[in-house]
Amino acid sequence: MSKRIPHLTYPDSLPISSRRKEIVEALRAHNVLILSGETGSGKTTQIPKMCIEAGRGLRRVIGCTQPRRIAALTVAERIREELGQPDAVGCKIRFHDSTQRENLIRVMTDGILLAEAQGQPNLRSYDTIIIDEAHERSLNIDVLLGMMRQLIERRRDLKLLITSATLDTEKFSRHFGNAPIIEVSGRSYPVEMRYRPPRPEDTEKSLAERAAETVNIILNESRSGDILVFQPTEQDIRETEKIIYNHHGERLNVVPLYARLPASQQGRAFALGGRRKLVIATNVAETSLTIPGIRYVVDTGLARISQYSPASRIHGLPVMPISRASANQRAGRCGRTGNGVCYRLYSEEDLRTRQEYTPPEIQRVNLAEVILRLIDTGITAIESFPFVDPPPAAGISDGLGTLRETGALESAKSRLLTPKGKLMARLPLDPRLACMLIQAEKESALGDVLPIAAALSLQDPREVPPDKAGTAQAAHFRCDQSDFITLLNIWDGFRAKAGQGSYSGKLKRYCQENYLSFRRMKEWMDIHRQLALVMEENGFKLRRKRAEPWVDRKGEFTQRYGAIHRAVLSGLLSNIARRDDGTCYQASRSRKAFIHPGSALRKNPCEWIVAAQLVRTSRLFARTAAAIDPRWLEELAAHLLTRRWIRPHWSAKAGAVMAEEQIRLFGILIAEGRMVPYGPIQPAEAQEIFIKSFLIDSADSHTNDYAFLRHNHRLLKRLEGMEDKLRRRDLLVGEDALSGFYANKLPPSVLDISTLNHALKAQRNLDSELQMSENDLLTGLDVRRELELFPDEADVSGQTWRLDYKFDPDSRRDGVTLKVPAGQLEEIKPGDTDWLVPGLLREKVEAMMRSLPKSQRRLLIPIAETAEQALQQMSREGSLPYALSAWLYREHGINVPPDSWDMQALPDYLKVRLSLLDDAGVETAAGFEPSALKQAHQPRLAARGPAARYRKAHEQQGLRQWPNNEIPESVDIGGGAVLWPALHDDGESVSLRYFDLKTEAAASQLGGQQRLAMLHWAREIASFRKELRLYGRAKIAADETGGSEAMENSLWFRATADVFAAEITRTAKDWNEALTEGGRRLYSTARDYFGLLTAILNTFSETSLQLKELSRKGHRTAFVEECSADAHTLMRRDFILTEPLRFWQAMPRWLQALAIRARRGMENPAREQRFQQEWIPLKQHLEAMLSSLSLMASNEKRAALKEAEYMMQELRLTLSVGSEMKPMKNISTARVGKYLDEIERML
Repeated sequence: MSKRIPHLTYPDSLPISSRRKEIVEALRAHNVLILSGETGSGKTTQIPKMCIEAGRGLRRVIGCTQPRRIAALTVAERIREELGQPDAVGCKIRFHDSTQRENLIRVMTDGILLAEAQGQPNLRSYDTIIIDEAHERSLNIDVLLGMMRQLIERRRDLKLLITSATLDTEKFSRHFGNAPIIEVSGRSYPVEMRYRPPRPEDTEKSLAERAAETVNIILNESRSGDILVFQPTEQDIRETEKIIYNHHGERLNVVPLYARLPASQQGRAFALGGRRKLVIATNVAETSLTIPGIRYVVDTGLARISQYSPASRIHGLPVMPISRASANQRAGRCGRTGNGVCYRLYSEEDLRTRQEYTPPEIQRVNLAEVILRLIDTGITAIESFPFVDPPPAAGISDGLGTLRETGALESAKSRLLTPKGKLMARLPLDPRLACMLIQAEKESALGDVLPIAAALSLQDPREVPPDKAGTAQAAHFRCDQSDFITLLNIWDGFRAKAGQGSYSGKLKRYCQENYLSFRRMKEWMDIHRQLALVMEENGFKLRRKRAEPWVDRKGEFTQRYGAIHRAVLSGLLSNIARRDDGTCYQASRSRKAFIHPGSALRKNPCEWIVAAQLVRTSRLFARTAAAIDPRWLEELAAHLLTRRWIRPHWSAKAGAVMAEEQIRLFGILIAEGRMVPYGPIQPAEAQEIFIKSFLIDSADSHTNDYAFLRHNHRLLKRLEGMEDKLRRRDLLVGEDALSGFYANKLPPSVLDISTLNHALKAQRNLDSELQMSENDLLTGLDVRRELELFPDEADVSGQTWRLDYKFDPDSRRDGVTLKVPAGQLEEIKPGDTDWLVPGLLREKVEAMMRSLPKSQRRLLIPIAETAEQALQQMSREGSLPYALSAWLYREHGINVPPDSWDMQALPDYLKVRLSLLDDAGVETAAGFEPSALKQAHQPRLAARGPAARYRKAHEQQGLRQWPNNEIPESVDIGGGAVLWPALHDDGESVSLRYFDLKTEAAASQLGGQQRLAMLHWAREIASFRKELRLYGRAKIAADETGGSEAMENSLWFRATADVFAAEITRTAKDWNEALTEGGRRLYSTARDYFGLLTAILNTFSETSLQLKELSRKGHRTAFVEECSADAHTLMRRDFILTEPLRFWQAMPRWLQALAIRARRGMENPAREQRFQQEWIPLKQHLEAMLSSLSLMASNEKRAALKEAEYMMQELRLTLSVGSEMKPMKNISTARVGKYLDEIERML
């Protein structure tokens, strides 16, 4: 399609027209051209026409970008008028498109060109692109400049022109490979500067009022010349318009001009003729647009400038002072057609302190927004993107982090936008604010969150006068849980007042009363309106939640509170904090933060907060904070959470490997203690734990559930028995080998019981594959010969009992255990268990040898070889201590008494542990000493099983005569269990009982017989006791040594025992005969015993008197007291019941000897000293044997010790008195010492 070429003319009044030929030739010769021209030089309207003259736009289109929509509409209309051909120029801005195929020139905003580049990266529909007003260095312009540099390299047919009103064009030239620069000077007239800084009385005046006052001054001074007033916001423009219109509406044509003004109204600013014109504009009129006829400029020195706060990480549009370059641009607007006057509503000093140039927007914004726009256009290699002023790598990283945090990117490493990210890219907002508002839409709370988001973009509207701090705090709509709600309360209060139709004065007064800045409140409303327009243009609905309290009666956040704060939180995830201690909070990245003193939460600290800002002054403060529920974070920050799983373990309850989950956000622990399945997280490790914990460690608990486990468990237990016998742990493979066996056989998907069951069903042969063989479990060592020395059964006293082995030093069952039925414990005699396990004998003998004193032990070195030799040579009859003592004495001359071996000091595994089993085969008691077991556990054993039932059926109580039946020695109650019946002395009667132990039955039977006899002969005994009593000195002596009555009772008890309980009787016939015969002997026996006792007591009384007489002499009283103590020892309270009659008969001699010894010792201390030297060692030797006498000692040894006691008394008599009292024949120190040595070797 051919396009019509319009007739091209160039106004002579424009400076650029004189450079037309140079520019056209440069266009034809170069791909990139930089044009620098002051405002008013005509570059914006004439350059597109020069491009047509250079042959551009014929096949494709000449694209011309403008930084603002109003500039795009105005420029398009102006070029269209100059060309006189309507279809030659099209215009495209958001929500407006007048382009057509016939267009030679397409004027658009830079944002439109960026959007087209997203779908058409090479921009094939253009042959020339003009980036106008590049000096503004907006974000879109910088991105376009970078894209153009890449595009020029790909498309050599493309022409690029960059126009700038600044002198800093060298940077653009270098960016495009030293592209040529053409500078066009402007045509201007002198401008007079007049400064009107605010006076003290202007403090409460708004910008609009001060601007209106200045306009009054201008109107009073002149009658002609249009006026241009620069205001920072649309709200300021409307207020200024209202004030001036009310005062000068008839004299002036008041025209607003700002970027969002509808196109139909924008043209009024450029219309010529008519009434004197007053244009009130934002900084859109600084460079983009040239308004004809302006003679006066009123510059407030402020503009809304895009700004990023690193502290809050929020991109806002605060009102800020303009740079010196911008101030000069504004002043230059009144010197285009004649001399002009510029009123600056600030001081000259203020101007000098300002920045020279406004920094490029890319240095004033969060790079997250830049990166979001680039990625949205398909540019993902941000680091290599050719920016004019490349941002720092840290800034790019931070920007990417912000996008990940807000959920705009698919993953941590991806640079692809999520659906949410694409929606965020459509919103011309800071990504955090965009994220908040998108979440607010989901929560149906956009109407609530929008004012909060707007407030975060500007300075806090609250003002707190120092002298009224308390009042101000109370009036600031405080919410104790949230400073964000406080802002919302302020917003609702102000909007309600404004909605009542209140005029400016009332609103000002309302702000003063509530300590609010009226100017900031208006700015807040302006930003809110702009955000609302953006959201509505993108299809969002400004819904608000139903009014309700913020916290319910239970202290829980209400639905509305949650909706608002989840939205706010979504954009501020990195600003969360958890209370650490008191007022200190743990913030993200290991920082410590504190609630700002101005926050409502300062006095009401919460466990979790989110803050709009984390600002460091004297310390890191959280500003504008709110309480949050940490549970919200798991949903909102799901893409940012780091999860750690600790303490993986097998859970029998869950039937799976579980782990404790810890969830962190930016290093802050937000959840812990939750148990989750570990299999999906770490399958390999989970299977390893499953195998170890379920299939190995707890396999014996599940053998009934799985055939392979049952098989493997039985096999393993049998083979472990070999290790227990030999006390080794190298016969079986280790746990790693067992785990490896299962790991090789199980599919990787088997991680728990459920998947195991599924695999066993799916693979029919899997169970058999999981069954182990001996080769799978054994290491291959041959120990068959050694195992023969460790029998499974042992013969003890004609009984065969099972031996169990366990190798577990930490267990009380460590070593060898002999399983003994409780009723047969009596069968075990001392030494019976010493030889049961041949495999332990050598180690046991060696341990016994090593326990000997060093003087004896060194005679046996090398001990291991000596122990082996002893085992081969010593007799196996009797106990091991006896056999070893005999061998040592015979082979080495070492005298070790058999009972001096401390067998209990041997390691437990070298001793045989006795396990008593009840009738059901359950262990009821265990220990190493049979006698101790009998004594400690007999009552408990008696109460178990069939024995208890038998006792209940056959035992008799309350007997006063012989039972009807014979009392057998033992009763077989079945199952190999035996009970031993016997009479039992119950005091006033006897009973027939059944004992588990033979010895206990025998002792009880004798006592029962004695009690029956005493009951039978009770009347006779009572009569005898009246006759046979202690009198005189005997009674007095008895009272000194325990009481005469107690002695008489003991004597009658001894007499009846000796007469009726000398031997066991079994039948009634035998008992009746014994009873009759004993009755005849009872009186004579008791009489004889009373005679002996009387002689003993009389002698004791005489001896005591003699010793007291010696003591009164006051010489060697300690020695006399020692003799007195020996006398009382002989007369101990139980001697009547315990000592043989032989002792009774000798006691008078022994007592007399003590008196003689005391007297002679007083007279001849040397004699007593010799006595002590011979007597004391023997006495100590005997006392040591008596104190260490084992419960398992033989009756032979016990009788020998009693004989030794008698010999010791006779020896003392001989040593102290001599032969005059007829001591025992042949008694001597040597003989007694030898006898004691012989006793030591007894069992």
